[in-house]
Amino acid sequence: MSQHRTCFATIAGAVAITTFSSCDLILDIPERDAANHLICEGEACACESPWGDCNATLADGCEVDFSTSQVHCGGCRNLCSGGECEEGVCQCAAEFGDCDGEPTNGCESLLLTDPDHCGACARACLDECSEGTCRPGLIAAVNPTGALVLLPTGDLVTSTLPYHDIVVVRRDGGSHVWAQALFPLDTQATAGSVLTAADDGYLYWYWQTDSSGTPDGPGPTLALHRAPVPTGTEPVDRSTVVAILGSGLGMLRPPQQLVQRGDHLYYPDPYEQGGIIRLPAGGGAPESHLVGFGHYAAGIGLAKLGDDLFTFDSAQVYRLSASWPDAPAIPLIDASELQSIYAVGDQLAGISVDGSIRFTPVDAPVWSAPIATAWNLTTGACPPQGVAGPAALYVGFVVADLSQPCVAPAGIQAFLPTDEPRSVFDGNGISLAADADLLFMSLGDGVYRAAP
Repeated sequence: MSQHRTCFATIAGAVAITTFSSCDLILDIPERDAANHLICEGEACACESPWGDCNATLADGCEVDFSTSQVHCGGCRNLCSGGECEEGVCQCAAEFGDCDGEPTNGCESLLLTDPDHCGACARACLDECSEGTCRPGLIAAVNPTGALVLLPTGDLVTSTLPYHDIVVVRRDGGSHVWAQALFPLDTQATAGSVLTAADDGYLYWYWQTDSSGTPDGPGPTLALHRAPVPTGTEPVDRSTVVAILGSGLGMLRPPQQLVQRGDHLYYPDPYEQGGIIRLPAGGGAPESHLVGFGHYAAGIGLAKLGDDLFTFDSAQVYRLSASWPDAPAIPLIDASELQSIYAVGDQLAGISVDGSIRFTPVDAPVWSAPIATAWNLTTGACPPQGVAGPAALYVGFVVADLSQPCVAPAGIQAFLPTDEPRSVFDGNGISLAADADLLFMSLGDGVYRAAP
């Protein structure tokens, strides 16, 4: 009685099993292609590497070269879509990615348009993906001007032209007018109407008012107002709107930035010797306190980290502890060429006049190596628009012809203390706001959102 052996004529998927009296017999199949890469290994037939039998036909042996086959790349039925099969591995073309890790469908994701894998695997967009970049999605078709301010609810407020009405923009889409202004705002007097939603539960903004500080008076005169932050869709109770700083109320100069700590508001005075103005949050006489001896650059001069404030002059960055101004300002680190300063996580970030970005820890201050950017104060007429998020500094750069207004947007980038900068948007945002989940920007025709 003859002995029978089982011959496996393939590996990696398609297996043809035939019983013969010996392995050599199958290799003597009539009209068999001599170059079919079928060999004997002990008592079984096998395919030479990197070949395989994917049609389960012993007559043609191992007919597939796994190293180069586009439809059997590295194994039977591993379709190498969106790439080239090289040495049994599907190498994705630049615009494709293997984002599901499944070898049977190759490079299945088109990174140029896939909102779940935009520009790279697992980089998800909230809205449209175009040319490998997440495009901001419109959430409110308002005509914003000035700052975007995040509320404790996660929604935003901004002011709109021409009167600088205060509008609430819902983070998931939609908006409503919260407070209607009665006089047009002199836009030359300040960079924006809304300044901050402070920790004390009040929203602070500019309105035109009469000389007595009454928002409904015959006015108009520029004044800083406050009211409890919006929490719903109802308009503001105008009896709660109070002018706390303005003509007849002791305003030294209009604040361009406002930071709240305890029961006081602080803002930098970028004029004369460069001081910090301290103002009781409920209104009262402002106080001027000098820090250092130099001028502030034309940028953001105050950042808050925990209970400490940080500011700078032409020479030093200073820490202003909770007991300041009774306790002296503490020199922290060199501030030469600094244009603006921000608090990012537990670090300070600075933008220099040459456009470079630097970070420093607060407890052991030393500037990181500068991160070069395309913006430069000597070649651009407008400073970058920056906003600090919980983990990154988001900066909108504008490349400008010095003879023209700000033109040719250079895009919005995210800068991180421990990672490479990345592009967020290739257009220009008028103003930015960010939390841990979303980046918001106003683009002239409305307020948009994007993944941070």
